[in-house]
Amino acid sequence: MSIVKHPEQRVGVFIDTQNLYHSAKNIYHARVNFGKVLKEAVGPRKLIRAIAYVIRTESGEEKQFFEALQQQGIEIKAKVILDTLESETASLGQDQQKKLFEEVMEDYSHIKTKRKRIAAVREDKYFNALQIKFASAITCHKSQGGQWSAVFIDNPFWSSEVTVDDLKWLYTAATRATRRLYFVNFDNKFFKVKTKNI
Repeated sequence: MSIVKHPEQRVGVFIDTQNLYHSAKNIYHARVNFGKVLKEAVGPRKLIRAIAYVIRTESGEEKQFFEALQQQGIEIKAKVILDTLESETASLGQDQQKKLFEEVMEDYSHIKTKRKRIAAVREDKYFNALQIKFASAITCHKSQGGQWSAVFIDNPFWSSEVTVDDLKWLYTAATRATRRLYFVNFDNKFFKVKTKNI
């Protein structure tokens, strides 16, 4: 059955990344081109959001893959362990980590060999859930004089008209970052670069 696609339709695409990746790898011995999947799913319609649900591993080896998804306009979503948000430590303690491992291991009791059970746990979305903490946010005015290695600039207000004062504050905010700068909720027009032929 073909899907009827009208240009006026608005589409959200939700990607089960692990299932697509492993199905392609194990069944077809191939790789998934997520950009083409997105293009085919959307067709002539208007894309509202594309979200990939992912698993982050301790090694972080998937970082480049996630960056490639984001470059194609696909947002990344991952599981979060809520216990660490308000805990005094930066991550789960040794006993908590062990308990998590054992409880997730029970979900794979149907797997006969211990080595394969452990491998399944290490790929599990709950075992690999992010262990994160709350962060602080301050106004651009209050940030003056300070610098941080990573800065997120959230823009919930500017839509069409941007004044000279707005641009001055944007400059102030952008120069607070020493290594990485992230723009959140900015219209695409902020990132268009015009070049002149010389």
